[in-house]
Amino acid sequence: MSIRRRLTVALSTVVLASIFSVVLGTSASGERARTVDVLTDTLDTERDIAHLEQCLQDLHRQVTLLAQSFDGLGGSGLAPEVRAGLDAQLDTCAGHARDLDGGARGGNLLGAESAILLEDWRFVAANLGVRHVEALARQATQADPRSRRVLYELLPDARFTQAARVSEAQADFARVSSRTDATLVSALAVSVLVVSGVAITLLRRLVTALGTLTDGVERVGRGEFTHRVVVGGSDEFADVAREVNAMAARLGDATVELEARAVALERTVDQLRTAQATLVEQEKMAALGTLVAGVAHEVNTPLGVAVTAGSLVHEQFTELRTHAEAGTATRGLVRRVASESEEALRLMLDNLRRASQLVQSFKQVAVDRGHVATRTTALGTWARAVVQSLSPLARRHGVNVTVQVNNDSRARLAAGELEQVLTNLVVNAIVHGYRTDATPEPPLSRVATQHPESAPTATRDVRVVVMCAPDAVTLEVSDDGAGMAPEVAARVFEPFFTTRRGAGGSGLGMHIVHQVITGRFDGTVTLDTKPGAGTRWTVRLPTETAALRYVAAGEEHDVDPD
Repeated sequence: MSIRRRLTVALSTVVLASIFSVVLGTSASGERARTVDVLTDTLDTERDIAHLEQCLQDLHRQVTLLAQSFDGLGGSGLAPEVRAGLDAQLDTCAGHARDLDGGARGGNLLGAESAILLEDWRFVAANLGVRHVEALARQATQADPRSRRVLYELLPDARFTQAARVSEAQADFARVSSRTDATLVSALAVSVLVVSGVAITLLRRLVTALGTLTDGVERVGRGEFTHRVVVGGSDEFADVAREVNAMAARLGDATVELEARAVALERTVDQLRTAQATLVEQEKMAALGTLVAGVAHEVNTPLGVAVTAGSLVHEQFTELRTHAEAGTATRGLVRRVASESEEALRLMLDNLRRASQLVQSFKQVAVDRGHVATRTTALGTWARAVVQSLSPLARRHGVNVTVQVNNDSRARLAAGELEQVLTNLVVNAIVHGYRTDATPEPPLSRVATQHPESAPTATRDVRVVVMCAPDAVTLEVSDDGAGMAPEVAARVFEPFFTTRRGAGGSGLGMHIVHQVITGRFDGTVTLDTKPGAGTRWTVRLPTETAALRYVAAGEEHDVDPD
């Protein structure tokens, strides 16, 4: 027999037993219902009186205290939160008073008097500090006498009368209940005897089958997919057991497949991480290679001028020596050779100094990029050196890069990593800030052969600001270029995202900036840009971290490498 048929038999038996019980208890149900209504009404009235008394006592204390302590000098009444609390409590008490304001409940006088008292208190609360004299007069002449009458005369009388009614109603209810209970107990005894036989048989099947199913589902949930649930019979429990066994088999097959996919996925993730690390290193080396090419071209000009000046000096002294050996040297010839040689030597010395400065800046940048250790340096001097190393790229694109420092403080910092950040930001502004599809970037090999004076002269300003404060160092790199669209700005820090796919862009520059700032320096980098309104990058680096800390005056520090 199926569970459905067994339940039908059990329910039919219960219905018959219930009808039998109803028939036996009908004679007493009417009287009992009436006594229940009277008792319920009486107890509700008692409860409402108690609630009203408690509410009025609380309000009496609050309004009396406010009337005595509020000075009324502000002219703006009670504070909003105090007024809101009083209004809520007044509304609650008014509800209890309305419940009692009816002849059927016997509380019409108490409810009416309480309602009038609440209106007096509402007037006092609304006018304290606004119409202060009227509020205090209303409290003294009307609210106080009525509150004493309600609290100390009407409420005690109502409680006493209601207590007597409750006792009488409870006695009536007890007498009727005893007769009704006797009848119902007899009916229920017969019903229980009839239902017990069917229920025991049904429950035995339910308990046994449910226990077996529960144990099987728990074992399958723990991963024992080879376990099989065995439930005898041909009812719904047996069908559920078969479905559980089929589900366990499917889960076992799916688990094996998922484990294989997880292993393959983990292997793929490891390969992607390795590839990403390789690409990041290649990006850094590519940036260094571009810097080397630019500096080589920049150094070539002053060295060429120095070589030309040296050749001129050599020719002048060769001519002077020839005349001296022939005995034809004159004072005018010596003066001319000395003057021209002095000018050539000055020109050669100036250009050699310029080449030396470029080499010095590039050397420091190369040292920083090749090491992760920290060193002590002046932040302003460091920033100017980094920007100077990018001057060939800036002239190539016709961009003017300026550096502003509010406090050239000394700090011990991971200069190589921070130099990578500043380089990426400045290069991004130079290359992307002013570039359009209509004006493609010239190749480096072509620019390297151009004379410096032939570079573009359009006004394009990139501004680097270094702000040093006791708690943080802030770097700002801004340009007045084309800006970014919102969809580009939202993805600018994603790895491998670039707007120059196929044109030399790797999509790792800003990702490296974000990783270095947040991971190494515990800092933040934010972007402010709009199409046509330029771009501003703001990097905030907290001090006293492993990668950056101030060097106090007189503190021992490293010497900047030559």
